[in-house]
Amino acid sequence: MLTMKISENQKSDQINFILRDKQENEKTISLYVTEIEQEISYTIDFTVSEIQNEYYRSESVKFSGTTNPDSIVLITIKNSQDKLFSTKIINADSKGDWSSLIYVSPITPLGTYTAKITDGKNTIIKSWDVVLSKKLHILPTKLIFKSNEFITFNGTATPNERINIKLVNPQGNEVLSKNFVVNSSGFFEIEYPTLPSSSKGTYVLYAFQKNETQIVFVGLDTFPKKILSTQLNGVNYRNNDIAIIGITGEDSLDLTLLILDDNDHEKFNDKIELGPDGKRIYPLNLTTFPTGVYTVVVSMASFQASDVFTVDLQSSHFPIYFDMIKNTFHPGESIFVTGKSQPDTRVNLFLIDPHGITINKQETFVDETGSLFATTFLIPYTESFGTWIIRAESGLNSENFKFKVISLGNEGLFVSVSDIISLSIGNFVTIEGFVTEEQIVRITINDPNGNTIFQTNIETTDNGEFDLLWNTPPEFVSGTYSVIVTDIFEKTTSTTFDL
Repeated sequence: MLTMKISENQKSDQINFILRDKQENEKTISLYVTEIEQEISYTIDFTVSEIQNEYYRSESVKFSGTTNPDSIVLITIKNSQDKLFSTKIINADSKGDWSSLIYVSPITPLGTYTAKITDGKNTIIKSWDVVLSKKLHILPTKLIFKSNEFITFNGTATPNERINIKLVNPQGNEVLSKNFVVNSSGFFEIEYPTLPSSSKGTYVLYAFQKNETQIVFVGLDTFPKKILSTQLNGVNYRNNDIAIIGITGEDSLDLTLLILDDNDHEKFNDKIELGPDGKRIYPLNLTTFPTGVYTVVVSMASFQASDVFTVDLQSSHFPIYFDMIKNTFHPGESIFVTGKSQPDTRVNLFLIDPHGITINKQETFVDETGSLFATTFLIPYTESFGTWIIRAESGLNSENFKFKVISLGNEGLFVSVSDIISLSIGNFVTIEGFVTEEQIVRITINDPNGNTIFQTNIETTDNGEFDLLWNTPPEFVSGTYSVIVTDIFEKTTSTTFDL
């Protein structure tokens, strides 16, 4: 017997062993030497993704996370009386990913439920409430709208509570954002005007109110499809907030969720699955997020959708400056709001009509360059023509941008009667208006019989505004009076008032 040790430095190759006896007879034995593959073991942190705070009967609670590959995760759920509700054992895959759905049946008792999730070494606790029914319901007036029509939704929600509405077009761009307090009836209507040039395809409406979220699909000139999109329930968050992310796509689609900081470094990632309806509401715990601006990205292969949010930005100590291109708009037109202030600060914007009523509110922020993150307001279709205001507030700082909303039929020319005061010495009528530039306008007042009883020329301010306080004649005729304004190009507009 002969024993030999092969050197550890021997390369993988064929080795020939030759045996020779005293008579010089030889025998050759060939062997192949191969490298020994060493098995590498590794561990993965045990994690559980965030879940919603509330669920409704007939919904499913989805648990997911990571653990050691090919290991076991045990979920034990108890109700508010500490009685066992459900137990489930899940096998992690070869990459350490695991997930499980827990169905909330239609007869599930209401109350708080607690899940203890363990891999045998680590335990994570999650809690949620099973509540009676949704209060937020939104339906489109039809599934397919035509160009030039209003895309219209009717909804009900919790009365006297703020609701945040966002509409996303087929390219994933936000085209409408409304943030308002629902009236005491709980009913509301959302309208979005379309044009022949509007993008054809699927529009997605997101609605967020307190812990409830609803997502609705509609089509413009085509039947709606499930498209990849995402929106958050807010813009500016605090470190102890839970951000709610709405996500849509194909039914039961597997997606990657990434959170990137303002340097495009990955802060958070998760593998998620959309529901059988092509929707997912994802709660994101911001406790571990430092102050900054972040982008949420959901992706599948080469397709992706994104939205932007901030964490713990402070109020501005510097003045806020608007940088607007236009100052005259029509009903249904979008206002692209831009400006500058202290970098990395939070700002609230308010859209205020001529009567001082806040029509819309939006959160935004100033980025690291000092530029206001671009925000869009949609001027509603209304008879409230005149001077509107966009008000920016950040801490103790505020700034107003005044602009005109004019009728589509009288571009650049507007007049209204803003006040009528009756005193013992007569009636005083305040007439206000504007034109596109500084000039002289002619104001004519006709009585109820059509007779001209007053006419004057007024020089406007440098931005085209004018006003007139008119004292009625001592013996005036009761009825409807008309005010006619004529500019230097002989264009006219008019309004009426009653005395």
